[in-house]
Order: sequence, then C-alpha cells, then structure tokens
Amino acid sequence: MGPDNEIKAKIVFDDNEMMEVQSTVRAITSEIEGQKNLALPLIKVADADGNEVWINANHIRTIKAYDE
Repeated sequence: MGPDNEIKAKIVFDDNEMMEVQSTVRAITSEIEGQKNLALPLIKVADADGNEVWINANHIRTIKAYDE
C-alpha cells in the first residue's frame, strides 16, 4: 500500500495552517474532485482524534501522507 492509501494525511491550508487527519490522501482527493463544481466545496474528514470536521476544499494547498 502506497502513502496515498495510508490512513493518516496532512492537509496544509493556504494560510499555512496544518491539520493531521485520519483519512487517506486518495480519499480526500477523491472527495474534492466530486465537490469542485459546487460553489462551496465542503468536504468531511476525521481529525487526528477521530472527530468529524467539515472543511472548505478551496483553502487546501497540499495533501500528503504524514509519518508518525
């Protein structure tokens, strides 16, 4: 299983804030692709503690797997 499929992703936003989530890079990317025609592409991820969080995909600069 490659890093894009590993459960644990790091999202970096356009203001340089960072969030570690219990989602895969591939799952987040796929959800963004499905939402990008909407005016406000909100996607749901699980944060590092497992809580559901809705974020605006327009503010994501990068998504990558993170190491523990």
